[in-house]
Amino acid sequence: MGVFFGETWREFCGGHSRYWAKRHGKHFSRLCVADKLAFVLTPSWLYLPTTAATGELYEYMARSRERQAGAECFTEIESIQLSSQIPAEWLEGLKSYTRRWIERHKSGCEDQWTPDRVVAAPLASTVGAKIACE
Repeated sequence: MGVFFGETWREFCGGHSRYWAKRHGKHFSRLCVADKLAFVLTPSWLYLPTTAATGELYEYMARSRERQAGAECFTEIESIQLSSQIPAEWLEGLKSYTRRWIERHKSGCEDQWTPDRVVAAPLASTVGAKIACE
């Protein structure tokens, strides 16, 4: 992206990923909040069959567990839902968390919810964890 549109645009697009931003020592871009909001607003009846048809649903489920494992920003019910093997339950938990992330970060405040690195611990170990995301 930077080759065609410059460094500013490259960072704006790359910053849509909280993980990219953390990995590169950058702040997430406004595109990140918009991207997360689009996910939350996509109806489950559309999201689940679409991602299942592309073969990405179970990959997304696994990735979300890997990336969020050990994070203390989940409510107890979100942790339980995210550990579910039932796509609709998993999606409900991820949307709940994402909705709260958007509300907290839409002003552009520092993202202290996203882990600095991907932790590959079992998600079940986060159930009942202290919520330290105020």
